[in-house]
Amino acid sequence: MVKARSGNMQIPDEETEAVEFKQGSVKPEQVARVVCAFLNSTGGTLYIGVADGGDIVGVKEPLERASILRHELQERLSPKALWSV
Repeated sequence: MVKARSGNMQIPDEETEAVEFKQGSVKPEQVARVVCAFLNSTGGTLYIGVADGGDIVGVKEPLERASILRHELQERLSPKALWSV
């Protein structure tokens, strides 16, 4: 099921093996752990700025956060893998 829409993106209403929600100030290490777990399984999507119930709570300074996460994931994940922020 889809609970919320953000622009043209639909956000599921619950977490699954392939869907993870994080809200608040998420550290790059936490994001890297989730991405690594997805890469070692069948893949998945991490939504940052979404509460456990699928409610959109947002991210402060999203462009800056995205830039930091891109850099940190490039540095932390090895071997290199396909992912997007």
